[in-house]
Amino acid sequence: MKTIETLAFKPTSNSGQNLYVSPLDSHLNCGQEILLKPHRTYFFMMIWVTDGMLDYHIDQHLCHIEKNNLIYIAPDQIHYFNNQTGFEGELIAFTEDFIPQSAFFPLLHIFNNAYATVKNIQSKEILIKVQTLFRSLSEELKKEPDEFQHALLFNMLYNLILFIERGKVVQQVTDMASKDFQDIIAFKSLVAKNYREHFNVRDYAEILDITTQRLGQISAAALGKTPKEYIMEYMLTEARRMLNYSNESVKEISFSLGFDEPTNFTKYFKKHTGISPLIYRRNGDLQRKG
Repeated sequence: MKTIETLAFKPTSNSGQNLYVSPLDSHLNCGQEILLKPHRTYFFMMIWVTDGMLDYHIDQHLCHIEKNNLIYIAPDQIHYFNNQTGFEGELIAFTEDFIPQSAFFPLLHIFNNAYATVKNIQSKEILIKVQTLFRSLSEELKKEPDEFQHALLFNMLYNLILFIERGKVVQQVTDMASKDFQDIIAFKSLVAKNYREHFNVRDYAEILDITTQRLGQISAAALGKTPKEYIMEYMLTEARRMLNYSNESVKEISFSLGFDEPTNFTKYFKKHTGISPLIYRRNGDLQRKG
């Protein structure tokens, strides 16, 4: 049975920080076998092409990343290199633990790019700043960790992302109370672990020991959607990934996702996407072959 492998986070230059910067060719050489086929990661990534063109798959999208273009990859997405030559560039990877609480949700909003948007750096001024910040991050990571290093690294990383995003509205959620922050992180983690159980919003609220109304309020503030929408989108994303990247039958996928009957899964999927799982899979196969 074809399974989706997971790539672990392995700092390449500084084991004291949950962040690393690597040339794309070095990154490929360290894990070519897994990087050229669909795999999942549970950390944030940024890929910047400095020369040539890279074709890169993120979930069901094929992205053409040209010179001076950049793309974000959010935790839990499935992705892989479509080609291994014909480009040069840099990669940044960092874990959730690396991000301070005050910046977590602004970054999450930026990285949750369901449509795998390629960022085109057209401004020469911003391009110079991006080049400088990539270089500064690499140089700082070569130094011995001290009490200032994490803050320095994060400020460089955050400035880099803000320069790339300049001109766009980034939802700021920096005033969220500590308890609310912990609850929404716990909610996201619970959904990831229990979505196959088909828990409803009340079930999650009871586990968190908060009201459904309160869960709705902090979900809207932090995630920009209701808890029910988040649960539904998570289930549909996992269904799409399995249809795209596994060779399990629709029947097997339906049971894997916790549906009692394949017909219930088909109805659920069609209700929210407009097409059946089988047609979705066939369309995906045609796009990849084309």
